[in-house]
Amino acid sequence: MNKSEVIENVFISPETPFTFSWSGKTLRIELKGDLKESSTYTLSLGTDYSDYYARNKPAEAFSLVFSTGDAIDSGQIQGKLFAEKTDGAYIFCYCLSDKDKDTLNFSSTKPDYFTQVGSNGNFKIQALKDGEYRLFAIRDLHSNRLYDALTDDFGAYIEDVKLVSDSIPFLNLKLGPPLDSLKVQLYGLEQVSNRIVEASFSKDLDTFSISSKSFILSDSSEQNFIKISSAFLNSKQSVLLVTEAPLQKGEKYKLTCLRDSNSIKDEFGNSISYQKYFSYFVSNGLELEIEPKIIKLPFADSSFNVPYEQEFNFIFNMGIKEKDIAKRIKLIRLSDSLDYDFDFSFPAENIIRISPKQLFMNFENYVLSFFADSLLFCNDKKFADTNINLRFQTIDKRTWGAISGRVDFNLDCGADLYLVLESKKDKSKYIQKLDENLEWEFTQIPTGEYQVEVFCDKNGNSKYDYGKASPFSFSEPFYIFPELLIVKARWRVENIILQKK
Repeated sequence: MNKSEVIENVFISPETPFTFSWSGKTLRIELKGDLKESSTYTLSLGTDYSDYYARNKPAEAFSLVFSTGDAIDSGQIQGKLFAEKTDGAYIFCYCLSDKDKDTLNFSSTKPDYFTQVGSNGNFKIQALKDGEYRLFAIRDLHSNRLYDALTDDFGAYIEDVKLVSDSIPFLNLKLGPPLDSLKVQLYGLEQVSNRIVEASFSKDLDTFSISSKSFILSDSSEQNFIKISSAFLNSKQSVLLVTEAPLQKGEKYKLTCLRDSNSIKDEFGNSISYQKYFSYFVSNGLELEIEPKIIKLPFADSSFNVPYEQEFNFIFNMGIKEKDIAKRIKLIRLSDSLDYDFDFSFPAENIIRISPKQLFMNFENYVLSFFADSLLFCNDKKFADTNINLRFQTIDKRTWGAISGRVDFNLDCGADLYLVLESKKDKSKYIQKLDENLEWEFTQIPTGEYQVEVFCDKNGNSKYDYGKASPFSFSEPFYIFPELLIVKARWRVENIILQKK
């Protein structure tokens, strides 16, 4: 065996020091110190170890239960973990009988019991006394048996578990991504030119949370304010701000990030920090002209398989000053030269979004023309004489299938139920809210095999929530069906009844 991996996967609970020695294929473990009287212990061998040659890993953890008294606590909790990769994850279990559940901190309190999950997702926690327990799944990357919010995957169970009289409940848990709750911090400022300032931040930012309304620029006395004509994402962690008038060389300025409804946010929705939300810089007076250019097209010219519901985003390196651009855009179906009507918007100050008012036709050819020459930007520069023509073909859904049916049980959670189909091929997901009769229908869906899940949307955000460690909240109830649904080309399957097994 890979001896170091094996030793890293040996655990004893309640926690007890031990030494070990090897003899060929045999590992000898010697417990050190006095064990508690009339107490049940569990020696566990996890799943994250392998043999030297084939590198095989166990499918499940192994547990050895023993007692220092004449009885063994016989309560058990069994279950299955659902995740893209289950092996190596842990189930942490806290006995609430001697703890305040409202102040329990998983980042500083180790679990009373825990076990490691194998590749099949099954787990078992043995030798439990009657009582109330709180469980969650975790990928303990630091191997410290503590929850680290920014690095550890996390998924709570849907409720606290009560064990009574040798009960053996079976639990289903899901493991979600790390939860990021850190606020965004303003790291520093750098002047690009006498009208452009670059602000750097501590985290990747949400493009659509950034606007000129998110900032205030003033002199150091905060008596005179400089108007910001545009603000937009420059890189994942930096923002360019363009001023309406040039900044004076040698003058000290202060940039403040607003902490109200206009606050910039990161990808997880965290707003600006209350500690680091402003900074100073001295203007260098550099006169540097930046030419406007397109930095990202919605897709390449001559693209195929464009969805019917496509929206087109044109992203520039500069905020756009001219807002009336309808006359500059044409969207035409090539087969009959039909003009498509569209709406346009500015989800960020450097992004133009084109939204067709009607769905595209199946397997048709189109051209989107953008006459961008002389388009005016916030630095009062005009776009070069450039016309953009994007030819594309919509996806061919004629080979897709259709399925419909009914869910034959209710999670009884008092909220809307959603059905999720996940493709086994590419992990793409299709989601639909069940109607009052728990019925569902997908009229056009790619062929292939799909895993089917139903979840209860208790907080009403139309997506599954894994719970939180701090402040603690339970996950939402779910059920994953063991059988796969098969969608066939040009085939409609109706009256599929989904039942619990």
